[in-house]
Amino acid sequence: MHGRPQGSRQAVFVFDKAGTYWFRWPEGCQFAEIVLRGGGGGGGGGACGSGALVRCGGAGGGGGACARMTVVAAEFKNVETVVVGAGGAGGTGGAAGGNNAGGDGSAGGTTYFGTASANRLNAYGGGFGYRGKASAEAASGGGGGGTGAVGGNGSGGGGTGISGPPWPNNSTAIAGNTGGGGGASPGSSAGGGCGEYGGGGGGGHTNVPANGKPGMSIYGGGGGGTGGGSTVAPAIVAATAGGNTNAYASIGGGGGAAGTSGASPTAGTAGTAGNAHRGGQGGGGGGGTVTADTAGAAGGAGGLGGGGGGGGGVGSGTGAGGAGGKGGDGSVYIFCYF
Repeated sequence: MHGRPQGSRQAVFVFDKAGTYWFRWPEGCQFAEIVLRGGGGGGGGGACGSGALVRCGGAGGGGGACARMTVVAAEFKNVETVVVGAGGAGGTGGAAGGNNAGGDGSAGGTTYFGTASANRLNAYGGGFGYRGKASAEAASGGGGGGTGAVGGNGSGGGGTGISGPPWPNNSTAIAGNTGGGGGASPGSSAGGGCGEYGGGGGGGHTNVPANGKPGMSIYGGGGGGTGGGSTVAPAIVAATAGGNTNAYASIGGGGGAAGTSGASPTAGTAGTAGNAHRGGQGGGGGGGTVTADTAGAAGGAGGLGGGGGGGGGVGSGTGAGGAGGKGGDGSVYIFCYF
């Protein structure tokens, strides 16, 4: 946190389950510091196929944005609306018994504080991770959410930031980079974009496939990792770990661990939950397989506080592709000072 209003006492209110709530200002509250995070995008499902065929794991979901504002309590209504955005659902794995693509994930929901739209503080959700296909087709991770728009859905575009605060005159918005990181480019194995207050982009893959790592975020949610795939040889392409939070680097990872690919693939690990100071980590990509009639593993769920879900790994023959991981729900923290 970057400083705090002066006051002799503090009360903290936490909303960390998706849904709509009413917040009644406590008597005597003078100022409040409000920290919001949008829901993380769900990871894409991995493909199923067999033989000398490229099979791609699902791309990771984008992390939700963080928005923070210091407000004067008297400028708001006695009761205000609080909405916590839900994490996006993970995509289904490709159906067994054929060369079948997985399903796209779902975008994360927007978290906001305030009844009147003109005075509303928004933290947008991350975009969904694209499905893995049983063909040589590149795919990008979901873009990280911004404070001005949701992350792009499987297109690599990060959500935009705001140009200025639309809130009451005595309220103070965050400064800095509020746009989300782009998802890993579909034509490159480079990592997803990183964000400061925007969410990290999800990991994607090339048409080989070569898997890219997801982006990190300092205050928003980390992007989800990419599910394990296979080349035309066929040979295993390892899954990637989820994106970290409270960190910013050119190379992603550091969140939920990637699942192991091979004869007995394992699921990606869920990202660690966030708190008032950091977003949820991205879930790791699920392990894939080229072993006959073996199912791919699921991507890990994004951590609470906007972590993106990991993509599912590829399956073979009568073994279905792994499902994408669910994005982490958003969160709201209200620090009241008396």
